[in-house]
Amino acid sequence: MVRLMMVWHVGIETNFSCSVGKNDKYLARYTSIDWWLRLMATYQASEQTKQALATMMTLFEEVARSVADALTFYYDADEATRVHQYVIAVIHD
Repeated sequence: MVRLMMVWHVGIETNFSCSVGKNDKYLARYTSIDWWLRLMATYQASEQTKQALATMMTLFEEVARSVADALTFYYDADEATRVHQYVIAVIHD
C-alpha cells in the first residue's frame, strides 16, 4: 500500500499527467531520493526485517498524510499512531 500511496503522490505532483508505468517501474523517476531509498529499505530479507517494517510504516504515514492533505481527505493521525505503536510493540516482543 505504501507504493500505491506513493503513486498517488506522484499523480498529485504531476497533475495526473504521467504514468509510473506497469508495476510502478518508473516510480523512482518521479519521487524524491529520500522516499525512494526508504522504500527500497523495506525490501530487506534479513535481520533488518523489523527495521524495514518500521521504516515502511513511517513512510506510509508521511506519504498518506501528504496525499490526504492534497486531496482534502481526512487522515486519522491518532489512529495511525496507535497502529504504529501496536505493530512496533508486537515485533519487539
